[in-house]
Amino acid sequence: MKLRYGNFELANSALLEGAYGFTLNGQQINDRFDLYRADYAKFSPRGNRSYTLGFSVRPQKDTLRASARHALEQFKNLPQQADLYMYIGDDADGEWVRFADAVIDSVPAFFQGASPGFQYNFCVGQPLFDESQPDVTPPDDDIKRGLAAITSGAETIAVVFSTPFSGTPIVTATVQIPDSGDYMTCQILDSTVSAAGFTARLNGPTPGVGYKLSWMAIL
Repeated sequence: MKLRYGNFELANSALLEGAYGFTLNGQQINDRFDLYRADYAKFSPRGNRSYTLGFSVRPQKDTLRASARHALEQFKNLPQQADLYMYIGDDADGEWVRFADAVIDSVPAFFQGASPGFQYNFCVGQPLFDESQPDVTPPDDDIKRGLAAITSGAETIAVVFSTPFSGTPIVTATVQIPDSGDYMTCQILDSTVSAAGFTARLNGPTPGVGYKLSWMAIL
């Protein structure tokens, strides 16, 4: 699942930062009428329906300082109101759902080691289906992420950043396998890491198609 709020990507399962514990609570305003000696109260709907939407995310940071800082400043950086986008399904069968003009209800946060945690809670209106993909611009040069296809039989894979960093980043990566695919791991070759990209070495030749390298680079 992918979740984007304004100019911020809050969750992306393809990049190892997926959402979990998703909840959606629909509610509406009703008038209650208590009649004398009636067996049951009477209700009349007034409309004004809304949802409370919540989910949790545990991103990975490279250092304890980066983890603590992300937990401390994330709520400050988020806009008070913006469109909330959610991608449901997968690459073969999926769509963007938009909640227009969503507002933040609360964002409890904590940090444990290099992994801060967030519980995002929003108040939203009706879901709008099959929306165009949101335009999210990275806010700075501190982080880049991606998903690169690995060709069959490959033992290494080189990644070139779309735009170079201003310095040499720290890179982490894992192999995303297809359903029923063989287990694979990778290591980042230290000498190849630069502001322009890096190379990952697999634990053996890729046994087929559908394997992908999910990576993250942090300056």
